[in-house]
Amino acid sequence: MKTERINEYVTRHTLPYKDIFTTVYTVKTEGGYLLFDTASYDADVDDGILPALAALGITEENLKYVFISHNHLDHAGGLGRLLSYFPNTTVLSRSPALAEKYPQAKIHAPEDGEALDAYLSVVTIPGHTADAAAIYDKRTKLMLTGDALQLYGIFGSGEWGSNVRLPKKHLDAINKLKTIDIESIYTAHD
Repeated sequence: MKTERINEYVTRHTLPYKDIFTTVYTVKTEGGYLLFDTASYDADVDDGILPALAALGITEENLKYVFISHNHLDHAGGLGRLLSYFPNTTVLSRSPALAEKYPQAKIHAPEDGEALDAYLSVVTIPGHTADAAAIYDKRTKLMLTGDALQLYGIFGSGEWGSNVRLPKKHLDAINKLKTIDIESIYTAHD
């Protein structure tokens, strides 16, 4: 796993996934930390995410949220394992399937524009999936998007493509993004 500090609030953690990679992020909030996505497998959590959280001083007491950008394996696959270590953390996910899969978890489906604190808010960006959502940090005008936006598409074995399954909703979301003061976008596979 490769870890890179983006700014004083956001750290990027890149993990291997098949013949490409996937990315999770840690974000400092007013009351603790937010983990953006959980990678693909239990081993990603054990071998990559947990050591990265420990290195940043993130514990069960200060991991406030786990945000799932959308319910695909490479973004939500490690959620069950992570919940075994952080059972009281609030999971933010717009996926009804994840709420059904983890009934014991504290899962909240955030609305578009919902504020998580004074600086972080949820932005829904359906298109890739119906449940796709992003985090906007107005301190730094940075947006974390998972697969909701892809900067150059995904290239690898030919298995990948920047597929938009709901094009009308995606175009509406893109138009909504034009009204937000965004300076940088970070994706999962850029």
